[in-house]
Amino acid sequence: MNSRVEQFKVDYWTPTNPTNDFPQPDAGKDALTYTSTLTYRDGSFIKVRTIDLGYTFTRKMLGKSGIQSLRAYVSAQNPFILWSPLVSQGLGLDPEGNTGNGGGAAISTQGGGATAVPGRAIVVNMGVPPTRQFIFGVNVRF
Repeated sequence: MNSRVEQFKVDYWTPTNPTNDFPQPDAGKDALTYTSTLTYRDGSFIKVRTIDLGYTFTRKMLGKSGIQSLRAYVSAQNPFILWSPLVSQGLGLDPEGNTGNGGGAAISTQGGGATAVPGRAIVVNMGVPPTRQFIFGVNVRF
């Protein structure tokens, strides 16, 4: 980001925009100081995962239709995210962590030799939207 100004979606520091998102561009530096901290974001979120609604009709409502029982239902899986700074700032589609290497969290080792400590890296769904399902159904017994 050195010497790059007026970039799309870059909230860098200027005297008229004193934020802490990105440092002020400086063409005179080879590398930005403390750039590793730029990868930390607020990952908190409130997400609705499942909504299930159903209604069972009474025998009185069914009358003489020949139906013994009738139930209508709707189910929604991952319908929406209520609150997420990551999503509201346009930095990702889903704040919920997933794994990036086929099933397990990415495992790395920190240190070396006999003192190596296993670590975990969570990959956030930056470009993969969650699967949403809407299921409608009716259970009828004659």
